[in-house]
Amino acid sequence: MSVPRACVGSGVVVTLALCSAAGFAVEAPTKPPTVTAPAPAAKQDAESPPERPPAKVRVGGYLKPGAGIRYRADALPKDRLDYGFSGGAGLSVVAEPFPYWSGQLKLQFSSEVFSAVTGVQLFDLGGDGRPDGLVYTTKAVPGVTLREAAVKFEPTPLFGLRAGVMRIPFSLQQQSANTGLMFPTRARPNEIFLSGADFGAQLRTRIKDGRVIASLGAYNGDSLGLQIENQTARGVVLSGRVDANPLGDFALQGGDHARGPFRFGVGAGLLFRPATLFDERTGTEEKSFQDLRISGSIRVAARGFYFAAEYLRRQQLDDYSGRAHVADGAYAQAAFFFPLSRSFAVEPILRAGFVHEDQTFDPRLTGYTDAGINVFPVADAERPSDVKVTVQYLGERRFTEQEDAHGGALTLQLRF
Repeated sequence: MSVPRACVGSGVVVTLALCSAAGFAVEAPTKPPTVTAPAPAAKQDAESPPERPPAKVRVGGYLKPGAGIRYRADALPKDRLDYGFSGGAGLSVVAEPFPYWSGQLKLQFSSEVFSAVTGVQLFDLGGDGRPDGLVYTTKAVPGVTLREAAVKFEPTPLFGLRAGVMRIPFSLQQQSANTGLMFPTRARPNEIFLSGADFGAQLRTRIKDGRVIASLGAYNGDSLGLQIENQTARGVVLSGRVDANPLGDFALQGGDHARGPFRFGVGAGLLFRPATLFDERTGTEEKSFQDLRISGSIRVAARGFYFAAEYLRRQQLDDYSGRAHVADGAYAQAAFFFPLSRSFAVEPILRAGFVHEDQTFDPRLTGYTDAGINVFPVADAERPSDVKVTVQYLGERRFTEQEDAHGGALTLQLRF
Protein backbone atom coordinates (compact mmCIF):
# COMPACT_ATOMS: atom_id res chain seq x y z
CA MET A 1 0.00 0.00 0.00
CA SER A 2 1.36 3.34 -0.95
CA VAL A 3 1.83 6.03 1.61
CA PRO A 4 0.17 9.39 1.01
CA ARG A 5 2.57 12.11 0.04
CA ALA A 6 1.56 14.05 3.12
CA CYS A 7 2.87 11.26 5.34
CA VAL A 8 6.39 11.27 3.93
CA GLY A 9 9.20 13.44 4.93
CA SER A 10 7.32 15.52 7.49
CA GLY A 11 8.89 16.10 10.78
CA VAL A 12 5.69 17.52 12.33
CA VAL A 13 4.14 15.54 15.19
CA VAL A 14 0.53 16.22 14.06
CA THR A 15 1.09 14.81 10.59
CA LEU A 16 2.59 11.62 12.06
CA ALA A 17 -0.39 11.15 14.33
CA LEU A 18 -2.92 11.49 11.50
CA CYS A 19 -1.09 9.08 9.26
CA SER A 20 -0.87 6.51 12.03
CA ALA A 21 -4.58 6.78 12.79
CA ALA A 22 -5.36 6.18 9.14
CA GLY A 23 -3.64 2.79 9.34
CA PHE A 24 -0.60 3.58 7.34
CA ALA A 25 2.82 2.38 8.40
CA VAL A 26 4.94 5.26 9.48
CA GLU A 27 8.76 5.40 9.58
CA ALA A 28 10.43 7.78 11.90
CA PRO A 29 12.14 10.56 10.10
CA THR A 30 15.81 9.85 9.53
CA LYS A 31 18.12 12.17 11.35
CA PRO A 32 20.50 13.83 8.94
CA PRO A 33 24.03 12.50 9.33
CA THR A 34 26.34 14.51 11.44
CA VAL A 35 29.41 15.69 9.55
CA THR A 36 32.49 15.88 11.72
CA ALA A 37 35.03 18.36 10.65
CA PRO A 38 38.55 16.96 10.49
CA ALA A 39 40.72 17.80 13.43
CA PRO A 40 43.19 20.49 12.64
CA ALA A 41 46.66 19.10 12.01
CA ALA A 42 49.13 19.68 14.75
CA LYS A 43 51.29 22.58 13.89
CA GLN A 44 54.90 21.39 13.49
CA ASP A 45 57.45 23.28 15.41
CA ALA A 46 59.57 25.01 12.84
CA GLU A 47 62.60 24.70 15.11
CA SER A 48 62.36 20.90 15.66
CA PRO A 49 64.52 18.75 13.32
CA PRO A 50 62.70 16.54 10.82
CA GLU A 51 62.42 12.88 11.71
CA ARG A 52 64.98 10.60 10.06
CA PRO A 53 64.82 6.87 9.50
CA PRO A 54 66.53 4.68 12.11
CA ALA A 55 70.19 3.96 11.58
CA LYS A 56 71.11 0.74 9.79
CA VAL A 57 73.38 -1.36 11.97
CA ARG A 58 74.80 -4.75 11.01
CA VAL A 59 76.64 -6.94 13.46
CA GLY A 60 78.72 -9.91 12.36
CA GLY A 61 81.80 -11.85 13.22
CA TYR A 62 83.73 -15.05 12.75
CA LEU A 63 85.25 -17.95 14.68
CA LYS A 64 88.38 -19.71 13.47
CA PRO A 65 89.59 -22.59 15.68
CA GLY A 66 92.39 -24.85 14.51
CA ALA A 67 95.20 -27.24 15.36
CA GLY A 68 98.64 -27.78 13.89
CA ILE A 69 101.97 -29.53 14.16
CA ARG A 70 105.47 -28.64 12.89
CA TYR A 71 108.72 -30.62 12.98
CA ARG A 72 112.27 -29.25 12.54
CA ALA A 73 114.81 -32.10 12.35
CA ASP A 74 117.91 -29.88 12.77
CA ALA A 75 116.63 -27.60 15.52
CA LEU A 76 117.39 -27.74 19.23
CA PRO A 77 115.47 -30.46 21.10
CA LYS A 78 113.19 -27.82 22.67
CA ASP A 79 112.27 -26.41 19.25
CA ARG A 80 112.27 -29.65 17.26
CA LEU A 81 108.58 -30.52 17.61
CA ASP A 82 105.87 -27.92 18.02
CA TYR A 83 102.17 -28.73 18.16
CA GLY A 84 98.94 -27.61 19.75
CA PHE A 85 95.59 -25.92 19.27
CA SER A 86 95.20 -22.36 18.06
CA GLY A 87 92.52 -20.04 16.85
CA GLY A 88 90.96 -16.65 16.92
CA ALA A 89 87.72 -14.78 16.61
CA GLY A 90 86.49 -11.46 15.27
CA LEU A 91 83.62 -9.05 15.74
CA SER A 92 82.38 -6.55 13.14
CA VAL A 93 79.90 -3.70 13.52
CA VAL A 94 78.84 -1.56 10.55
CA ALA A 95 76.57 1.47 11.00
CA GLU A 96 74.97 3.75 8.37
CA PRO A 97 73.25 6.53 10.35
CA PHE A 98 73.07 9.09 7.52
CA PRO A 99 73.20 9.04 3.71
CA TYR A 100 76.79 8.84 2.47
CA TRP A 101 78.12 8.38 6.02
CA SER A 102 79.07 5.06 7.61
CA GLY A 103 81.32 3.64 10.28
CA GLN A 104 82.94 0.26 10.78
CA LEU A 105 84.45 -1.37 13.85
CA LYS A 106 86.43 -4.63 13.70
CA LEU A 107 87.94 -6.39 16.69
CA GLN A 108 90.13 -9.47 16.66
CA PHE A 109 90.36 -11.75 19.70
CA SER A 110 93.36 -14.00 20.13
CA SER A 111 94.96 -16.10 22.86
CA GLU A 112 98.45 -14.84 21.96
CA VAL A 113 98.36 -11.08 21.45
CA PHE A 114 100.64 -9.71 24.16
CA SER A 115 103.81 -11.10 25.75
CA ALA A 116 103.91 -10.28 29.45
CA VAL A 117 107.15 -10.33 31.44
CA THR A 118 106.72 -12.96 34.18
CA GLY A 119 110.27 -13.12 35.52
CA VAL A 120 113.62 -11.29 35.48
CA GLN A 121 116.97 -12.88 36.37
CA LEU A 122 120.58 -11.58 36.35
CA PHE A 123 123.35 -13.63 34.73
CA ASP A 124 127.14 -13.51 35.15
CA LEU A 125 129.14 -14.90 32.22
CA GLY A 126 132.61 -14.14 33.58
CA GLY A 127 132.04 -15.43 37.09
CA ASP A 128 133.47 -12.25 38.59
CA GLY A 129 130.38 -11.38 40.57
CA ARG A 130 129.39 -8.59 38.21
CA PRO A 131 126.11 -9.08 36.36
CA ASP A 132 126.50 -9.08 32.60
CA GLY A 133 122.83 -8.81 31.72
CA LEU A 134 119.23 -9.79 32.36
CA VAL A 135 117.13 -12.73 31.24
CA TYR A 136 113.43 -12.02 30.78
CA THR A 137 110.78 -14.72 30.94
CA THR A 138 107.66 -13.96 28.92
CA LYS A 139 104.26 -15.55 28.57
CA ALA A 140 101.53 -15.10 26.00
CA VAL A 141 98.47 -13.30 27.36
CA PRO A 142 95.03 -13.22 25.72
CA GLY A 143 93.98 -9.88 24.32
CA VAL A 144 92.00 -7.89 21.79
CA THR A 145 93.43 -6.20 18.70
CA LEU A 146 91.73 -3.27 16.98
CA ARG A 147 91.69 -4.08 13.26
CA GLU A 148 89.46 -1.27 12.03
CA ALA A 149 87.66 1.68 13.55
CA ALA A 150 87.02 4.11 10.72
CA VAL A 151 84.46 6.65 9.54
CA LYS A 152 83.72 6.78 5.81
CA PHE A 153 82.14 9.54 3.75
CA GLU A 154 81.30 8.37 0.22
CA PRO A 155 78.78 10.48 -1.72
CA THR A 156 79.77 8.75 -4.96
CA PRO A 157 81.99 5.79 -5.95
CA LEU A 158 84.27 8.34 -7.61
CA PHE A 159 85.15 9.90 -4.26
CA GLY A 160 85.44 8.42 -0.80
CA LEU A 161 87.15 9.54 2.40
CA ARG A 162 88.05 7.28 5.34
CA ALA A 163 89.68 8.23 8.64
CA GLY A 164 90.58 6.21 11.72
CA VAL A 165 92.21 2.80 12.18
CA MET A 166 92.52 0.69 9.03
CA ARG A 167 94.88 -1.49 7.03
CA ILE A 168 97.10 0.35 4.56
CA PRO A 169 96.11 -0.95 1.07
CA PHE A 170 99.72 -1.59 0.09
CA SER A 171 99.35 -5.16 -1.17
CA LEU A 172 96.63 -7.58 -2.26
CA GLN A 173 96.91 -9.59 0.94
CA GLN A 174 96.65 -6.47 3.05
CA GLN A 175 93.36 -5.50 1.39
CA SER A 176 91.67 -8.85 2.03
CA ALA A 177 89.68 -9.41 5.21
CA ASN A 178 90.73 -12.13 7.66
CA THR A 179 87.80 -14.29 6.48
CA GLY A 180 88.43 -13.70 2.77
CA LEU A 181 91.89 -15.26 2.54
CA MET A 182 92.65 -18.31 0.43
CA PHE A 183 94.65 -19.83 3.32
CA PRO A 184 93.83 -19.36 7.01
CA THR A 185 96.66 -16.80 7.30
CA ARG A 186 98.19 -14.21 5.00
CA ALA A 187 101.24 -15.02 2.93
CA ARG A 188 104.32 -14.73 5.14
CA PRO A 189 106.21 -12.39 2.77
CA ASN A 190 103.37 -9.90 3.20
CA GLU A 191 103.60 -10.07 7.01
CA ILE A 192 107.34 -9.32 6.87
CA PHE A 193 106.80 -6.03 5.03
CA LEU A 194 103.52 -4.90 6.55
CA SER A 195 101.38 -6.24 9.36
CA GLY A 196 98.28 -5.08 11.21
CA ALA A 197 96.34 -1.84 11.11
CA ASP A 198 97.39 1.80 11.30
CA PHE A 199 95.98 5.20 12.25
CA GLY A 200 95.48 7.52 9.30
CA ALA A 201 93.26 8.97 6.57
CA GLN A 202 92.66 7.83 3.01
CA LEU A 203 91.14 9.15 -0.21
CA ARG A 204 89.75 6.52 -2.57
CA THR A 205 88.17 6.43 -6.00
CA ARG A 206 86.44 3.64 -7.90
CA ILE A 207 85.95 4.15 -11.65
CA LYS A 208 83.73 2.17 -14.02
CA ASP A 209 82.53 -0.47 -11.53
CA GLY A 210 85.99 -1.22 -10.22
CA ARG A 211 87.90 -1.32 -13.47
CA VAL A 212 90.21 1.27 -11.93
CA ILE A 213 90.66 1.62 -8.15
CA ALA A 214 93.09 4.11 -6.65
CA SER A 215 93.86 5.44 -3.18
CA LEU A 216 96.08 8.02 -1.48
CA GLY A 217 96.66 8.14 2.24
CA ALA A 218 98.75 9.28 5.20
CA TYR A 219 99.34 7.13 8.31
CA ASN A 220 101.35 6.94 11.52
CA GLY A 221 103.35 3.95 10.28
CA ASP A 222 103.02 1.62 13.28
CA SER A 223 102.29 -1.34 11.00
CA LEU A 224 105.56 -1.00 9.05
CA GLY A 225 107.91 -2.08 11.84
CA LEU A 226 111.12 -0.13 12.47
CA GLN A 227 114.25 -2.12 11.57
CA ILE A 228 116.69 -0.13 13.72
CA GLU A 229 116.95 -1.19 17.37
CA ASN A 230 116.69 1.25 20.29
CA GLN A 231 115.45 4.02 18.04
CA THR A 232 112.11 5.82 17.82
CA ALA A 233 110.96 7.19 14.46
CA ARG A 234 108.78 10.29 14.03
CA GLY A 235 107.30 10.84 10.59
CA VAL A 236 104.13 10.33 8.58
CA VAL A 237 103.83 7.48 6.07
CA LEU A 238 102.57 8.49 2.63
CA SER A 239 100.89 5.75 0.61
CA GLY A 240 99.49 5.19 -2.86
CA ARG A 241 97.89 2.24 -4.60
CA VAL A 242 96.44 1.70 -8.10
CA ASP A 243 94.67 -1.42 -9.40
CA ALA A 244 93.58 -1.78 -13.02
CA ASN A 245 91.04 -4.49 -13.91
CA PRO A 246 90.12 -3.93 -17.58
CA LEU A 247 87.56 -6.77 -17.79
CA GLY A 248 85.90 -6.34 -14.40
CA ASP A 249 86.59 -6.04 -10.70
CA PHE A 250 87.71 -8.80 -8.33
CA ALA A 251 86.16 -9.61 -4.98
CA LEU A 252 88.41 -8.83 -2.02
CA GLN A 253 89.15 -12.49 -1.36
CA GLY A 254 91.59 -15.15 -2.46
CA GLY A 255 89.44 -17.13 -4.86
CA ASP A 256 86.71 -17.07 -7.51
CA HIS A 257 83.77 -18.53 -5.60
CA ALA A 258 81.26 -16.84 -7.91
CA ARG A 259 82.81 -18.66 -10.91
CA GLY A 260 82.73 -15.47 -12.94
CA PRO A 261 83.99 -14.75 -16.46
CA PHE A 262 87.63 -14.30 -17.41
CA ARG A 263 89.29 -11.31 -15.75
CA PHE A 264 92.82 -10.12 -15.16
CA GLY A 265 94.26 -7.25 -13.19
CA VAL A 266 97.53 -5.54 -12.36
CA GLY A 267 98.35 -3.31 -9.43
CA ALA A 268 101.14 -1.38 -7.72
CA GLY A 269 101.63 0.07 -4.26
CA LEU A 270 104.03 2.63 -2.81
CA LEU A 271 104.91 3.60 0.76
CA PHE A 272 107.33 6.40 1.65
CA ARG A 273 108.25 7.52 5.14
CA PRO A 274 110.65 10.42 5.66
CA ALA A 275 111.26 10.52 9.41
CA THR A 276 113.58 11.54 12.21
CA LEU A 277 115.22 9.03 14.58
CA PHE A 278 115.59 9.59 18.32
CA ASP A 279 117.51 7.46 20.79
CA GLU A 280 115.00 5.68 23.05
CA ARG A 281 117.18 6.06 26.16
CA THR A 282 118.30 9.69 25.86
CA GLY A 283 115.68 11.17 23.54
CA THR A 284 118.42 13.00 21.63
CA GLU A 285 120.68 12.29 18.63
CA GLU A 286 118.35 13.37 15.87
CA LYS A 287 119.09 11.46 12.69
CA SER A 288 117.36 11.46 9.30
CA PHE A 289 115.60 8.32 8.10
CA GLN A 290 113.86 7.31 4.86
CA ASP A 291 111.82 4.16 4.34
CA LEU A 292 110.69 3.25 0.81
CA ARG A 293 108.55 0.20 0.00
CA ILE A 294 107.06 -0.89 -3.30
CA SER A 295 104.78 -3.73 -4.41
CA GLY A 296 103.52 -5.08 -7.70
CA SER A 297 100.79 -7.65 -8.31
CA ILE A 298 98.94 -9.58 -10.99
CA ARG A 299 95.64 -11.49 -10.79
CA VAL A 300 93.76 -13.83 -13.11
CA ALA A 301 90.34 -15.43 -12.54
CA ALA A 302 87.95 -17.46 -14.69
CA ARG A 303 85.13 -19.92 -13.88
CA GLY A 304 86.41 -20.84 -10.44
CA PHE A 305 90.13 -20.65 -11.21
CA TYR A 306 92.10 -17.95 -9.39
CA PHE A 307 95.78 -17.00 -9.55
CA ALA A 308 97.64 -14.15 -7.84
CA ALA A 309 101.31 -13.24 -7.59
CA GLU A 310 102.96 -10.36 -5.79
CA TYR A 311 106.44 -8.89 -5.35
CA LEU A 312 107.45 -6.65 -2.42
CA ARG A 313 110.63 -4.67 -1.70
CA ARG A 314 111.84 -2.52 1.18
CA GLN A 315 114.81 -0.15 1.39
CA GLN A 316 115.64 1.90 4.48
CA LEU A 317 118.35 4.57 4.51
CA ASP A 318 119.56 6.49 7.55
CA ASP A 319 122.61 8.41 8.76
CA TYR A 320 122.65 6.49 12.06
CA SER A 321 123.75 2.97 11.14
CA GLY A 322 125.71 3.94 8.04
CA ARG A 323 124.22 1.19 5.89
CA ALA A 324 121.04 0.48 3.96
CA HIS A 325 118.49 -2.07 5.10
CA VAL A 326 117.28 -3.91 2.00
CA ALA A 327 114.82 -6.81 1.77
CA ASP A 328 112.57 -8.27 -0.86
CA GLY A 329 110.09 -11.10 -1.15
CA ALA A 330 107.42 -12.60 -3.34
CA TYR A 331 104.68 -15.22 -3.39
CA ALA A 332 102.30 -16.84 -5.85
CA GLN A 333 99.09 -18.69 -5.02
CA ALA A 334 96.44 -20.51 -7.03
CA ALA A 335 93.08 -22.18 -6.36
CA PHE A 336 90.27 -23.84 -8.26
CA PHE A 337 86.76 -23.73 -6.80
CA PHE A 338 84.28 -26.26 -8.14
CA PRO A 339 81.05 -27.61 -6.63
CA LEU A 340 80.52 -31.34 -6.31
CA SER A 341 76.81 -30.80 -5.66
CA ARG A 342 74.44 -27.88 -5.19
CA SER A 343 75.50 -27.34 -1.58
CA PHE A 344 79.00 -28.86 -1.41
CA ALA A 345 82.24 -27.68 -3.02
CA VAL A 346 85.97 -28.17 -2.72
CA GLU A 347 88.93 -25.95 -3.62
CA PRO A 348 92.52 -27.23 -4.01
CA ILE A 349 94.98 -24.50 -2.99
CA LEU A 350 98.72 -23.98 -3.50
CA ARG A 351 101.11 -21.21 -2.45
CA ALA A 352 104.89 -20.70 -2.65
CA GLY A 353 107.06 -17.74 -1.74
CA PHE A 354 110.33 -16.44 -0.33
CA VAL A 355 111.74 -13.63 1.79
CA HIS A 356 115.31 -12.32 1.44
CA GLU A 357 116.02 -10.15 4.48
CA ASP A 358 118.86 -7.79 5.40
CA GLN A 359 120.67 -8.30 2.10
CA THR A 360 123.44 -5.74 2.72
CA PHE A 361 124.72 -6.97 6.11
CA ASP A 362 123.37 -10.31 7.34
CA PRO A 363 121.42 -11.88 4.45
CA ARG A 364 118.82 -14.50 5.33
CA LEU A 365 116.87 -16.34 2.66
CA THR A 366 113.75 -18.31 3.60
CA GLY A 367 111.38 -20.18 1.32
CA TYR A 368 107.79 -21.20 2.02
CA THR A 369 105.49 -23.82 0.49
CA ASP A 370 101.84 -24.29 1.48
CA ALA A 371 99.37 -26.69 -0.10
CA GLY A 372 96.00 -28.09 0.83
CA ILE A 373 92.28 -28.09 0.17
CA ASN A 374 89.32 -25.97 1.26
CA VAL A 375 85.98 -27.71 1.85
CA PHE A 376 82.71 -25.72 1.70
CA PRO A 377 79.76 -27.57 3.33
CA VAL A 378 77.31 -24.72 2.49
CA ALA A 379 78.51 -23.84 -0.99
CA ASP A 380 75.04 -22.64 -2.04
CA ALA A 381 75.12 -19.80 0.52
CA GLU A 382 75.53 -16.21 -0.63
CA ARG A 383 79.10 -16.42 0.65
CA PRO A 384 80.36 -20.02 0.37
CA SER A 385 83.27 -19.26 2.71
CA ASP A 386 80.89 -18.61 5.63
CA VAL A 387 81.64 -22.22 6.58
CA LYS A 388 85.03 -23.47 5.46
CA VAL A 389 87.33 -26.29 6.53
CA THR A 390 90.99 -26.06 5.49
CA VAL A 391 93.47 -28.91 5.56
CA GLN A 392 96.99 -27.77 4.63
CA TYR A 393 100.63 -28.72 4.50
CA LEU A 394 103.18 -26.21 5.87
CA GLY A 395 106.70 -26.24 4.48
CA GLU A 396 109.63 -23.96 5.28
CA ARG A 397 113.22 -23.93 4.06
CA ARG A 398 115.83 -21.73 5.75
CA PHE A 399 118.53 -21.66 3.07
CA THR A 400 121.01 -19.66 5.17
CA GLU A 401 120.91 -22.12 8.09
CA GLN A 402 120.25 -25.17 5.86
CA GLU A 403 117.25 -26.07 8.00
CA ASP A 404 113.89 -27.48 6.94
CA ALA A 405 110.53 -27.59 8.67
CA HIS A 406 107.44 -29.62 7.80
CA GLY A 407 104.00 -29.54 9.33
CA GLY A 408 100.28 -29.56 8.87
CA ALA A 409 97.23 -27.69 10.11
CA LEU A 410 93.47 -28.07 10.26
CA THR A 411 91.33 -24.92 10.50
CA LEU A 412 87.57 -24.37 10.70
CA GLN A 413 86.03 -21.02 9.81
CA LEU A 414 82.49 -19.97 10.70
CA ARG A 415 81.38 -16.49 9.65
CA PHE A 416 78.05 -14.94 10.59
